[in-house]
Amino acid sequence: MSKTDVGYRSPYGTKAKCISLWISKVKTGKHIKKGSGGFREKGGKIKVYFKYHDFILNSQELRVAKILDKLNLKWERNLKGFEYLTLNNEKRKYYPDFYLFDYNFYVEYKGWVTEEINHKMKDAKERNHLNLLVIYSQDRRYKKLGLNLEQIENEPDIILKNIGAYQPELQIQSNVIG
Repeated sequence: MSKTDVGYRSPYGTKAKCISLWISKVKTGKHIKKGSGGFREKGGKIKVYFKYHDFILNSQELRVAKILDKLNLKWERNLKGFEYLTLNNEKRKYYPDFYLFDYNFYVEYKGWVTEEINHKMKDAKERNHLNLLVIYSQDRRYKKLGLNLEQIENEPDIILKNIGAYQPELQIQSNVIG
């Protein structure tokens, strides 16, 4: 299997820095400098990635991307960082997963949630006046936090309602998600 095939597992094992450098090189032909978004050292827990529309995504992000396509929303992988303060008052940057061009809206998939992660998203949203939609995993611990991936797969229009773009007459392509 080549490095650009779907589901390629990095030979670097669990070393996030190596995976980050390898993936950034596949995407751009060069290494992404620190602080520029995308895949980062110590970023995320997923180690299997997929190439989709020239973007590298984990399996859950791929599911979200296919839903955005099904809704005919123009999106890109977000590389813009937004400043926030950690619970220890350290300045950091938060990089939501997707940017929706036509709505100036960001979409984030969260498969794992901690107090620090919730604080990060809330502080970045308030501090930067972000339009942010967070989609959580189907884990029963997160059901009360908001939308989950299974909900939006079953009823994609929920995304449109949440970004203020719902139009009942809009025809959705039914063949995109398989």
